[in-house]
Amino acid sequence: MQLLQHPAYRKVVVLMEEPLRFSHEKLEIHQVLYEHLERDLPQGPVHDVYYAWDAMARPIRYEQNRFEPEETYACILATLTMARGAAQFMYLSSVGADPGSTLYYRQEKREVEQALEGMNWWGLHIFRPALIVDERQTAGWGERAADWLGKSLSTLSGGVLGKYRPVDALTVAKAMVQGGQRLQPGIHHYSSEYLQELAKSLDKGLIRRDGKR
Repeated sequence: MQLLQHPAYRKVVVLMEEPLRFSHEKLEIHQVLYEHLERDLPQGPVHDVYYAWDAMARPIRYEQNRFEPEETYACILATLTMARGAAQFMYLSSVGADPGSTLYYRQEKREVEQALEGMNWWGLHIFRPALIVDERQTAGWGERAADWLGKSLSTLSGGVLGKYRPVDALTVAKAMVQGGQRLQPGIHHYSSEYLQELAKSLDKGLIRRDGKR
């Protein structure tokens, strides 16, 4: 919805495995099988790519007792869209993405990040939110829930929750759109605590395109 409302985007192409009961004059929906992205990806040029699905998901044919980031849907889509002319890739990662993490999920998230960083993107934007709270289509619900949960956890942790404080899905979506609209080349990482500020800048212009306040 944030992309559809933004004046910089004349068309938004969405890849879905299931039908989407929603229409908009800017929206173009393609029902694809992620297992066959190479076959089902629609033709035509690509500009900005927003990827917010599970990074570790990969085609069934690659399911083995090993993890190769290049075989994930995120990297497959990145390779295919770059060949179509895409200049920017907005990737939803996770807080704590680190090859040294004790959690395999965070180790693999970082491996996917590194694979994307090794590609020749004009602009790569990596977002690392903490727990994402679904606003469930109720205005302000997610923000209130994230605020309540964050305060509760912060109280239990002695106020040191920091970057692990929950963030609502709408805030993440706004931050990803704003990240792309900064039009800044290079590789950029956005911590969870910074997403709130970045999302607010979508409407208020609080952060300049060079990232300075």
